Amino acid sequence: MYPNPFRPNFGIFVHRRVRAVAELHPTRVVVPVQWCYPNENHSRRLPSRHNLDGLEIGYHPYFRIPRIAQSLYGPFLFRSLKPPLDTLRRDFPFALIDVHWIYPECYTAVRYARARGLKVVATVRGNEAVSFYGSRARRRLALDALRGAHHVIAVSADLRDKLLDALGLPPARVTVIGNGVDPDRFHPMDRRRVLSELGLPDTATRRVLAVARLSPEKGLDTLIRAASALPADVECLIVGDGPSRSRLTRLARQTGVLARVRFVGERDSSEIANWLNAADLLCCPSRREGCPNVVLEAMACGLPVVASRVGGIPDLVRHDALGVLVPPHDAGALAEALREALRRPWDRQAIARHGRARTWDDVAREVDGVFRRVQESKVEGRKSNVEQVLE
Repeated sequence: MYPNPFRPNFGIFVHRRVRAVAELHPTRVVVPVQWCYPNENHSRRLPSRHNLDGLEIGYHPYFRIPRIAQSLYGPFLFRSLKPPLDTLRRDFPFALIDVHWIYPECYTAVRYARARGLKVVATVRGNEAVSFYGSRARRRLALDALRGAHHVIAVSADLRDKLLDALGLPPARVTVIGNGVDPDRFHPMDRRRVLSELGLPDTATRRVLAVARLSPEKGLDTLIRAASALPADVECLIVGDGPSRSRLTRLARQTGVLARVRFVGERDSSEIANWLNAADLLCCPSRREGCPNVVLEAMACGLPVVASRVGGIPDLVRHDALGVLVPPHDAGALAEALREALRRPWDRQAIARHGRARTWDDVAREVDGVFRRVQESKVEGRKSNVEQVLE
């Protein structure tokens, strides 16, 4: 989950945190790429090295068989990354691995670090760490990997609580650090200008926007079902792409709302602020979430949010002056919340001030605090130097 030249939006929120941390510590980025998914990851055409916003990034292919022998993904990744990591250490003697996602990434980081006296800080971004491993063997590997990390960062309080229950870790080993926002990019803009730039008519049409990967956990089928209960002057815009697009298009046709549900497709991250400023509401009907950055970005643009009460979303939409929360899977409740939100007068300037208050620099300082606490601990009698960090 990291941007590459062919998928510039892929894991963009990870890059933004890494980039902010890199202002505090010399950093290199190692991105494992599944070579058996050339159509998705373009791994056969990716450069081995790439520079993004001043960060040196290495893309390294690793072998895996999709949906087969998933308990071996960790060993496969470790064998693939060990040589390039050893090569990197000769020129960049990193002392800490800041790993994002749990299996197979954290498994690999912990296994590599143990033999070399390095520190590992693992960031858990979604419920995959504790809830979504159907295989007992994969669940054990994932939990063992988290237990082997020196510290765990959870992007929401909900996720922290699940981790503590699943792992039995002392609370001091898990820190909640949510995502941030770039206030220079996400802020209120002139609506007529952004409508013109996006090619949208400046009419009385009210627009409900969803920005998400088109996959089942994002709950966009619930939004489409809710659309049939919305007033005729309401249009739903869905920005994003993914494996569920054809299924969602069929559902919109079957429910008679295809004319009022527009599938915009994936857009570059630099364009998302325009779409947020062109909308009247953001809808995030997810079935599960970690800390969805689009909610922060919407509020930074002054946009009220209607979202599912799942994961870290209640941490972000803290009171009803920011939006409305509903149960997941409930199209009727979502439709009623959307109608209510469209009727309500919102203080968009107050929403924008709230949304822009927490920047990626704030996040980086909190992450730096974790790094420094980890630095003070000992690993096999060796005190490491966290001034050089491997992301």
